[in-house]
Amino acid sequence: GLEFALKQYPFLDGDRLEPIRRFASRYALHGGPKFSPDGRFVYFASRDGWITRYDLWGLETLVEVRAGINTRNAAVSADGRYVAVANYLPHSLVLLDHELRFVKEIETGSPVSAVYDAQPRKSFVVALKDVPELWEAVVVEKPRGRTRTPEVLASVPAIIAGAGERAAWRFL
Repeated sequence: GLEFALKQYPFLDGDRLEPIRRFASRYALHGGPKFSPDGRFVYFASRDGWITRYDLWGLETLVEVRAGINTRNAAVSADGRYVAVANYLPHSLVLLDHELRFVKEIETGSPVSAVYDAQPRKSFVVALKDVPELWEAVVVEKPRGRTRTPEVLASVPAIIAGAGERAAWRFL
């Protein structure tokens, strides 16, 4: 409707279903909103690669960063500490912290169709478009002096089946 044409989206009062605030957004939000575990923050991914962190308590945009050129979706980790971004272009998975600071880019060699939080495994599952593979990205924080540095590590292998083919998980 009009909000889409103006690149504005309403936040509704859940009881009255009336807008309480409209916010300007990037073009073509894609993959749906992703919420922090406490429900305070919502993250949006736009088709043109922008990731937005919006504060639902303060009703304001806190930060926007560009994580790709053509983005498919984003996922928030179960603990709310990381945001993973699936990109068609460049062919990559981008890992950001919860404040949208860059952590790591992982080249995939294929467009990334989607990324999802795998809460029970404390990881992200990554679906690739051009190869019959699923990847699992496990974020582990390693001590480095007085700080803890996040790294993406491998996990145990699993087999997936599709269209008569067998493909192993690929590890990052």
